[in-house]
Amino acid sequence: MEKTGRVAHCRLAADTLAVIDAYLDARDDHSPWILIQHGRSNRRRKNSASFFKNARKGYGAQLSTTSAWRIVQEVADLAGLDKERHFTSPHAFRHWHAKTLIESGVSLENVQAVLGHSTPATTRIIYAPEPDKRQIDLIENALQKINHPDDKSTT
Repeated sequence: MEKTGRVAHCRLAADTLAVIDAYLDARDDHSPWILIQHGRSNRRRKNSASFFKNARKGYGAQLSTTSAWRIVQEVADLAGLDKERHFTSPHAFRHWHAKTLIESGVSLENVQAVLGHSTPATTRIIYAPEPDKRQIDLIENALQKINHPDDKSTT
């Protein structure tokens, strides 16, 4: 990650990887970037990876954050998302994914590792400022059943 210099992880399903592989095969270049600009200028498909790594504009240059934002907005429009109700951006996907992991019971340490945060405290502050009430209720109910196995009112 540019901001922190840490590694963030992006897990992709097998069918997504197959689509990416097909795209890279069709692109047939040496760019180290998966998502690149496809501008007409500097279209040098067979050059070295160092050429692409240093390209700032045109074919093979790393996709800019503005371009990524526009692509996400176009996909959201195609999906029919109401812009008044749904904020869509590449970073919004990151937040959604982190919240989904936490709500599914993934530990903060594991979510921290996926996101590339330096500490679990950063992840907690941003994504889990409140305790997980569902998990607490489940454990409390289980404890009540252990302490009062005949009492049906605690279920």
